[in-house]
Amino acid sequence: MMRPMFREGFEVSKKGVFLRDHKLIMLGVLLLAFVVACSIVIPMRAQNNYSYFRYWLRYYPMEDRENPKYAYPEIINVVLGPKYAPTTTIRYIGEPSLKSYHNFLLAYLNITYNMKYDHPPQDIVIEASLNLTNISGTIIVKIIMVRPDGLKILGFKDKFVGPDTTPAIIHIFGSNFIDDLKKELLKHGYSSVALNISDVNAVRYLFMDPSSMKTLSGKYTISMSILFLGSIKGNVSNVVENYYVRILGKAHGLMGTDNLRRDVLVATSTALKGTLLTSVIVAVLSTTLGLFIGMYSAFSNSIGSKIMRALIDSFNTLPYVPLIAILLWATATGRMSTNLSYPAWMMGVIISLFMWSRPAKGISGLSRKLLGEPFIEATRCLGAGRAHIMVRHLLPNLLEYYISQIVLSLPRSVIVVVLIGALGISIGPNLGTYIAQVAGPEMFTVSAWWVMVPSIFYLGTLGVGIALISYDIEKRFRRTL
Repeated sequence: MMRPMFREGFEVSKKGVFLRDHKLIMLGVLLLAFVVACSIVIPMRAQNNYSYFRYWLRYYPMEDRENPKYAYPEIINVVLGPKYAPTTTIRYIGEPSLKSYHNFLLAYLNITYNMKYDHPPQDIVIEASLNLTNISGTIIVKIIMVRPDGLKILGFKDKFVGPDTTPAIIHIFGSNFIDDLKKELLKHGYSSVALNISDVNAVRYLFMDPSSMKTLSGKYTISMSILFLGSIKGNVSNVVENYYVRILGKAHGLMGTDNLRRDVLVATSTALKGTLLTSVIVAVLSTTLGLFIGMYSAFSNSIGSKIMRALIDSFNTLPYVPLIAILLWATATGRMSTNLSYPAWMMGVIISLFMWSRPAKGISGLSRKLLGEPFIEATRCLGAGRAHIMVRHLLPNLLEYYISQIVLSLPRSVIVVVLIGALGISIGPNLGTYIAQVAGPEMFTVSAWWVMVPSIFYLGTLGVGIALISYDIEKRFRRTL
């Protein structure tokens, strides 16, 4: 009974000693696990549409899919107070209000938006789907915005004939209200303000007091009225199947949006996933290639071994990032362009052809020491060949060092992948490509600092995690090398 208890206590003690002596490794593993988790929690649909511009701009259904451009993170309202109007979708729920007259019927659908922020939204998007199956004749649809100051602005007015135009889709933006806004401002004596309204930033005037040029707080009612002029068959309460108002605010999501209207958190997490995948492929392939070349070069009695050692020394001195970029441009199919696309596995193979020399040098040194051991000398005397010694004796003894070199080569792989992406050579979604897309003059003009924060955070956390693990590994093999 005592012996099993002693063994169990001894094993627990060994685990405790490992945790005590390898705190840095455990912390590094936790940081890497956090980074990996951030790269896989994003919905697959958003990841697949990372580079599809229309996914982030406009598509059906509209709800939660149309994003503003260069919107602040919503958390800024928590820190600074209600400054920037957030992006939100308001959906009409219920049946329309009906008013019957002698020879026509009028339906109303009202959506209310409460404006309480210092900075108005960038734009509004209004969408409605009409079911005209039971309508025989003409209907007139009007969409009006009623401001808190009583100003009524017409944004849409058109005729539909049922059932020929079933279904009828209405999709308008804030710019549709601008012409009528100018007329209303002129009526109220704001001619100078009306003349200063431009096509670029005109939508903000919908939410501004023209006398003070500040945001007009209060309730905005977006009303859709439907006038039925023809004969009606059946129930018309379901004539409006969907009625949405999408407020494209100055703030959006946890980390805001970029110049392509992509959610920054979604885009950077997707780019992080691609960066990690390609970097792991590069680290594994380059270290594996270095393992076999290093073992082969350790044998000093052949011309091939000498050539391999010369290649290792030569490749260690090459600036491989510019060479990789030149090689990728040279092997591009089709005409030359500013954005070349390569699959992750092909990029991994190409980069590995330049990064194998550093692990190969360390493995070559360890292999030469192992070849001087008595058990390998005895194996040679018994007639064992080079392949037998490499597979049966060198490889098992180098396995631990091989795994450690994969970890140690990850930082270099990440840096190379990011730099290659930043040069405009796309290898799918990666942080380098994303940084190149957003870090332009426009970003500095609008001071969109938030688009770079997740990328810097992910790269920093990844670097610290790998550095903590690498420190313990290098300390372990320092004497051997």
